[in-house]
Amino acid sequence: MVKRYYCDFCDCSYPYSDEAFKKHRTGHHHIKQRRAHYDKFKNARERLEDEAKKSKCRRFLSGQECSFGDSCVFSHLTQAGTEALQQLALEEERQERKMQIPTAQRRT
Repeated sequence: MVKRYYCDFCDCSYPYSDEAFKKHRTGHHHIKQRRAHYDKFKNARERLEDEAKKSKCRRFLSGQECSFGDSCVFSHLTQAGTEALQQLALEEERQERKMQIPTAQRRT
């Protein structure tokens, strides 16, 4: 029986060999699934920086539905969404600073 490798990101298995491993790890589907998994753990500041690097999706801004959805390489963030994300990032920074203050000083 041939050993099989299971990929948690893609939820699939394939025969284990160096060639198959390399082909799978460099494949578009695996890279997309891995990126989606780790994007879940980003804080608001990191998400805001990522969105700022992207250009706006013309299809989404014109009111049409983008067929790529969350996997679109362009930004789907509206002005209101950007402001909300900025507020969330500021709140996270306040919470981080508050946690750095010694406990005795936090109570006052």
